[in-house]
Amino acid sequence: MVAASLYLPKENPTKPLGEDAPFIHELNQTIGVADGVGGWIKEEIDAGIYARELMNNSLIATDIEPTGDGNKVEKDNEILAVETDGMLDNVNESEIEEIVRRGMDEKLKAKELASQIGNIALYNSFDRFADTPFSRAVERECVSQIHKGGKIDDITVIVAYIQ
Repeated sequence: MVAASLYLPKENPTKPLGEDAPFIHELNQTIGVADGVGGWIKEEIDAGIYARELMNNSLIATDIEPTGDGNKVEKDNEILAVETDGMLDNVNESEIEEIVRRGMDEKLKAKELASQIGNIALYNSFDRFADTPFSRAVERECVSQIHKGGKIDDITVIVAYIQ
């Protein structure tokens, strides 16, 4: 497995590290991402610290636990992408598929592909007229409200090539 991540925290001076946290352990072929729950601030819990500690502890656990069959991907030449809602709210599935297909054709490295996916999400999050999964969800849930555009949020993308 060859993996890389891109993390783009939303601009917030009080939380410069944002609330997402990824981890990659290539040797044990393990990846993970935590998306901090912003609402936890009401409980006086810093969602970003919680997410980072969770992923750090996951990395430690991956180091000390014996390896087994687990949920490993067995198929060669597969691409696995793991994202937070900051990406999924702003990029349509068809766009993700197209970016991945193009990345495979161009033989992009994992870091380059993660960067392309994440940057499209970032662009769409600021586009007030984009047709995004988030805008469609708002329109579906709030019939009286029409929303166009993306959702500004922390964006995390991990791309892993299974070789």
